[in-house]
Amino acid sequence: MNITKDDGVNPPLLDPLDWRSRTRIWCGIFPISDIAWTSLFLLSTAISIHPIILFGPLKWYIFDLLIHIGITVAAIFRKIYIQYSAAAITVLFLLFLLVTALTPVNLGISPILFAAPLSLWTVTRWGSGSIFFLLLASAGAVVNPGVFAPPILGGFAPQRIIIFGIPAVVLVVGCYAHAQWLRNQAVKRYNEVTNATLHQRITLSRELHDVVGHGLTAIKVTAQTALYLDQPRESLTQILELTERSLADVRALVETLNGSDIPNADPAMIPYFIQHSGIHADLPDNLTVAQSWPLRYRIALVRAVQEICTNALKHGASPGTLALDINSEGFVLEAHNPVGKSGVGTGSGLSNIRDRISGIGTMHYEVHDGWFTLRICVP
Repeated sequence: MNITKDDGVNPPLLDPLDWRSRTRIWCGIFPISDIAWTSLFLLSTAISIHPIILFGPLKWYIFDLLIHIGITVAAIFRKIYIQYSAAAITVLFLLFLLVTALTPVNLGISPILFAAPLSLWTVTRWGSGSIFFLLLASAGAVVNPGVFAPPILGGFAPQRIIIFGIPAVVLVVGCYAHAQWLRNQAVKRYNEVTNATLHQRITLSRELHDVVGHGLTAIKVTAQTALYLDQPRESLTQILELTERSLADVRALVETLNGSDIPNADPAMIPYFIQHSGIHADLPDNLTVAQSWPLRYRIALVRAVQEICTNALKHGASPGTLALDINSEGFVLEAHNPVGKSGVGTGSGLSNIRDRISGIGTMHYEVHDGWFTLRICVP
């Protein structure tokens, strides 16, 4: 017997329709639950041998025994071969009903009957075509052996529908409803986790683009300036400062991914970005009013300024200008710079800004007469 354990470290996302990934205890190739049910059905099969021992090998007893054996064998494979097992159990129960209706002897009520709702539950939870099996199981519940009793027990009587038929139908429908609910919940949870993972990946790529991209671009421009102006010492000092700042941003991002902090959304960082980009900026005297904004507003502002500075360095013929107006409710950000030979770039940075602004404000940009213009209003 094998017992699977979850170590609790980065548990894998389970397929909602994969029963193997959710089985914790095995006995060989079979889940322990299937072994338990099969044991019950084996007991029922053993009981069906008793009339043969007492009254001899009558054909009705032989048919009953063979059907019990067939259902027991099919039940052990109810998960391994879901559709085949369900189809086999359905056919065998049809034969069982036929034998029960025609036999002149009393075959009794066998626990093997529980194989029908169990098979329906399995095919509904893990397989496909459950509606078809539900209809067959419901029809079988209405005409189960308790309703259409053999002649020796008086045959069919209307009250038997109330005593045996309706409870059987309720059991069948209940098994189907429970399995379908579990299936829907598992699929819903799987989709939620998948969508959340996708959103996290998009957010991570956006943060990496903003944090790492800005730092590397600033370092590259500083190095190019040093080569052009032949000022290695001053530029190396500036590059060292930029590198330390970029590493700090990367560490902050890693801490965010570990769940220990939120993304850097301090508007006080804006003058730092402006200083190292060379953009001519018109900034408010006091940026502390932005500290009272919702987190999403602050992240949108800081990352938008950072992206504008990066794009101006990478794609602009000259740094250009930036104007920021803020109040207690939001901000208006405008940027202008001449477009360089490389154009406006691939647009990934602008796409990141648009994603951040979406739902909280508006964003518009255009290229006209060689000038790139961007305007953001929040809210």
